[in-house]
Amino acid sequence: MERATIIADGDVQGVGFRYSVREMSKPLNVTGYVKNLDDGTVEIVAEGTKPNIDLFIQNVRNAEKPARVDDVLVSHGKDTNEFKSFTIIPGDILHEMIEGFGTSRMYAGILDKKMDLQLEKQDQTISAIQDSSNKMLDKQDQMLDKQDQMLDKQDQMLDKQDQTISAIQDHSTNIHDMMDSRFQRIEGDVRSIKEKIEI
Repeated sequence: MERATIIADGDVQGVGFRYSVREMSKPLNVTGYVKNLDDGTVEIVAEGTKPNIDLFIQNVRNAEKPARVDDVLVSHGKDTNEFKSFTIIPGDILHEMIEGFGTSRMYAGILDKKMDLQLEKQDQTISAIQDSSNKMLDKQDQMLDKQDQMLDKQDQMLDKQDQTISAIQDHSTNIHDMMDSRFQRIEGDVRSIKEKIEI
């Protein structure tokens, strides 16, 4: 087991940093405390296994926004096994209330910005969907126009087919009438020839 005393410098007070540090300790089974110091830094005393303490220190260095850790001073020693959990040591009540309100206000501002970004992305998504839908409707209209053109051509072809069939029928009727007329004349000629030769 190992003990580490860590002094974190940077934007580490009034940004919820102590609460983040406490959350970092839980999955690593690190015990100890965290507290604000008068000079604007934060003191962290942590005890646990060496690998867990090393990872804990690394996590402290890489604390998430809105906190910003610029520098970390670490001193190591033997654990005292005096801690049962990891706690936040608060300052005086007035200072803690002011810091709590300030932190809440800051996080509300961050949430507002995130909400605005999400709403903006949602608007962009809706706009993209509408654009896509409009393009699809335009393509559908173009396809329907082409289909109408094809149907018009088909109607024209059917009209021409009807005209061709009508012309063939008329021609067939004319040929039939002409053939009937010729056969009648031939029959008349044959009768006339038979009468002359008396057959």
